[in-house]
Amino acid sequence: MDNQKIIQLYEEGKSCEEIARYFDCTSQNISKRLRRLGVQTRHIAGYYTPEELKQVREKISQLRSQNLTYQEIGEIVGLSDTSVWQHLKHSE
Repeated sequence: MDNQKIIQLYEEGKSCEEIARYFDCTSQNISKRLRRLGVQTRHIAGYYTPEELKQVREKISQLRSQNLTYQEIGEIVGLSDTSVWQHLKHSE
């Protein structure tokens, strides 16, 4: 795997899951590699402060009300489509 390509894709807003599909590996592999390369990774749900979590979920709900797909929302907020679905599920 090309470390520079991984960093480039991540900085373009791709999620670890999307990059993993590109390289045919696991998202955990990509996440660990990014950390080893010194790239600060975006928040995941378990690491948001309560205020950050509230803001992310509000943004996701707002985008969903505009009939955007989970994938489109994920690209905007920097999360996988599965994470977007999870946030929406917990917002209800």
